Amino acid sequence: ITYQFCKLYPNPTNGTLTISYSLSSDVNLTVTDITGRNILSKNIESKSSSTTLDLSKHQTGIYFYRLSNNSDVLFNGKIVLTK
Repeated sequence: ITYQFCKLYPNPTNGTLTISYSLSSDVNLTVTDITGRNILSKNIESKSSSTTLDLSKHQTGIYFYRLSNNSDVLFNGKIVLTK
């Protein structure tokens, strides 16, 4: 898989954030809380260039995101949710 970039903003966020990316294949986006509990899962098509996430119903804290295909983690990082 060839990929060019993945950018998440704004971070810290008050709930709504955007992930911009350039990917050569479809991937799965997963967001987990600090305990590892999955709070969001979403398929992302490579033909699009960004997606919006709404975490506003979740508690203030640190979350982790991961973009992966069936076998590889392509991007991962931390999201700081403030209210």
